[in-house]
Amino acid sequence: MKKVYTLLFLCAFFAMQALAQSSAQSVLSQGHSQYVQYESEKERGTNPTLMYDYLYRSYECYTKVLELPNNSEYVERAKNRLKTMSPVLFNAPRHFMEQKDPVKTFNFAAAYVDLPQMPAFVSTVLPQDAQYPKIVFLAATKAAELNKREQAIKYFNTYINLQEKDKDPGNEKSCYFSLSSIYGQAKDFTAQEEILLKATVKYPLEINFLYHLVNVYLYTKNTAKLVDVYNQILAINPNDEKILPLKANILRGNKQFAEALEIYKRLTTLQPDNFTFFKDMATTTFSYGAQLLNQASTIVDNQEYMIVMQKATPYFMDAKGQLQKVLAIEPTDRN
Repeated sequence: MKKVYTLLFLCAFFAMQALAQSSAQSVLSQGHSQYVQYESEKERGTNPTLMYDYLYRSYECYTKVLELPNNSEYVERAKNRLKTMSPVLFNAPRHFMEQKDPVKTFNFAAAYVDLPQMPAFVSTVLPQDAQYPKIVFLAATKAAELNKREQAIKYFNTYINLQEKDKDPGNEKSCYFSLSSIYGQAKDFTAQEEILLKATVKYPLEINFLYHLVNVYLYTKNTAKLVDVYNQILAINPNDEKILPLKANILRGNKQFAEALEIYKRLTTLQPDNFTFFKDMATTTFSYGAQLLNQASTIVDNQEYMIVMQKATPYFMDAKGQLQKVLAIEPTDRN
């Protein structure tokens, strides 16, 4: 009985091997058939869309052969055909862009980028057009447009990791921004922070990367990092009217009223008609006076006590004058 089971197992094993081998052979034949159709359509020259459709189906078959088990007899034939196909894959995205077909534009751009990265071609140098970086960027942007999140991440990173001489700085910045948006939409703030920090190292004066980081730290409530980014932004643009009030609010929350007050003085100079800034300056001035008064109440030495009191008093007077101005602008405001 044991011999019978062994025999049955061996028969099943060899049958499966034969099936896998015939599967690879069948897919190779399909690829060849589609390629012959492509060449016929190319010779006719009347329907480039159909021509490229045959080419892409052929590409899918040949790349599948490389992944199938027991394919050793067919690998070289599939590889040789794909090598021949590579330069033609490069031309197809331009045609489908003109046809306003984002799906096929992406399919061919991705195929051209993926081919040299396949394990079967690791030790093979495929000819690469000088416009290769543009095709990588095209594959990335079309993947994002089609909501192919993982592929968009892959191709944006592929572009970022190209050699410096091959990259356009504008496109590279766009890759960083796109990755930040993709991670932000997925609320993957760890990945978003990582890519933005990488971007700020590469482009330290690109303030928009820092604005993206502000959003990350606002979502994650990381006050310490927020202040650091605010300072980086203000080092680039000291009068940034979006960041100054945000930093002032944090300083007020930390009871750093003197530092917050300096910012509000600058803001009211920059925007003399902004009611909110004048109001915030008045309340901050009062809070700073109260803070000094509290400090004075803990001092035993009379002379030192008088010094602190004299320092505190003008802030109450200033706060009164500022609040009167606020009420003159907005008489109904009692907050």
